[in-house]
Amino acid sequence: MKSLKLVLFSLSALIISGLMNTSCKCQKTNKGNLKEVSVITSVLKTDKSFKPDGMPVDYTIDTAYVKVNNLIIMTSYAGGCGQHSFELVWSGVYYKSLPMKAPLQLIHKVTKENCKDIMKNTLLYDISELKQPNNKLILLLSGYKKSNLFLGQ
Repeated sequence: MKSLKLVLFSLSALIISGLMNTSCKCQKTNKGNLKEVSVITSVLKTDKSFKPDGMPVDYTIDTAYVKVNNLIIMTSYAGGCGQHSFELVWSGVYYKSLPMKAPLQLIHKVTKENCKDIMKNTLLYDISELKQPNNKLILLLSGYKKSNLFLGQ
C-alpha cells in the first residue's frame, strides 16, 4: 500500500512537472525577470522540538492547496544564482479543537545568492501522515493567510 502511494505521488509530481515545463516560456536573465517554474517533490519533516517562529521570511506563498494526500505550495522569491531548498516542518502536535489543527511552517534555505530574478517554485509534499481517522483536519501553514487548508478523512 505504501509503495502504491509512493508511485502515485511520484507520478503526480511528473505530470505537474511536465505541465509546468511546457506552459512556461520565460526568459532566463539576471535583471529581476521571472524565471521558469520548477516542481520540487519532498516529504514532510516531523521535528518534535520544532517551534514555529513566525519570523519574517524571504519568500511568498502565492497559493497553497490540498489535493488527495498532497500539499501543493506555489512560492516566489528573489534569486536565481544560489542554491535554494524548502523544507516543510511539523512539530508533531495537533491543536485540540474541532476540527483539529496542525501547524506547519515552510523553511527556505539559501546559500551563495546574489541574483534578483523572481523565482517561482511549485512544492509538492506528501502529508498523508497527518490524516486523522474520522476527522477533518485544518492545516495552519505559517505565512499563508488566504484560506484554511483542509485535509479530509
